[in-house]
Amino acid sequence: MREIEFRGFSFGDGPDLVRITGPDGNERFCSGRWLPGSLVRWADGDTSILRSDPDDDSDQLSQYFVLPETVGEWTGYCDKNGRRIYEGDRVRLSGDNWTDAPETAEIELHAGCWCASYPSVAWSFLVAKVKDAEVIGTVYDPEVTGDDRA
Repeated sequence: MREIEFRGFSFGDGPDLVRITGPDGNERFCSGRWLPGSLVRWADGDTSILRSDPDDDSDQLSQYFVLPETVGEWTGYCDKNGRRIYEGDRVRLSGDNWTDAPETAEIELHAGCWCASYPSVAWSFLVAKVKDAEVIGTVYDPEVTGDDRA
């Protein structure tokens, strides 16, 4: 059975920084941290991640509110370093099995399949690329922009 997990960006105290483009087209930067867990979308429009605290031995879940636009589902795949690949991640495609120059791809759901979208190809099935993939960030990282990402 496939494990279902989501990840979202919890704003507030944390070491990470994301760049969010609002509906008005203006960019804003938020500090916080990325959190994996179970997704809850509330009737009032709020979005949160439920997860147990890894430092706590109890089975109690904690709720963390996250920016809804940053939520991505785990694809079920890990990169060549064993890091989980989520929807919205950017991966570098390179290695012994990658004959082309390294490229940066964005992970997205396309026609019901997890795909890698990169400059030389509109999209390709992620399962065919995962052994050559290395997670380098997310589409929300402020320092990873433009086509010169590789």
